[in-house]
Amino acid sequence: MKEKRNKIDPGSIQPELKRLLQERAGSGSIACASLFADVVSAGFSPSEVGLALDALELRISHCQLGLFGYQPEKKKVHPLPSVEPQLKQEIERVQQDGRIICSDAWAIAQTCHVPKLHVACACETLGVRIKSCQLGAFE
Repeated sequence: MKEKRNKIDPGSIQPELKRLLQERAGSGSIACASLFADVVSAGFSPSEVGLALDALELRISHCQLGLFGYQPEKKKVHPLPSVEPQLKQEIERVQQDGRIICSDAWAIAQTCHVPKLHVACACETLGVRIKSCQLGAFE
């Protein structure tokens, strides 16, 4: 059975974090890119932001890896016809038991100078699963 992470009381969220999230929460969700560009860059850790989102009952949309938060298909990731050798090498270097973590996928995107979604699509092609969202959306 999958264990849920600890919930926090909405009253214990730092006022500035709460304000930032509520300002960006249009229809009850906030895009992943906005969370990192506006909230994490303001000095809050991704895990802290994720816990605050849960407490405020806000959802994350438009995962930068294309794994969730898109309509109507829910995800945007799809297999590639082929994977570039350097990208394949980087994914294989960090994968463990056929899985890589979200932050490693982001680092690979930067190293290989490709979009994050491209890394996720390469993982899909190679049969490598992405786990441990930095914001805690999935483990």
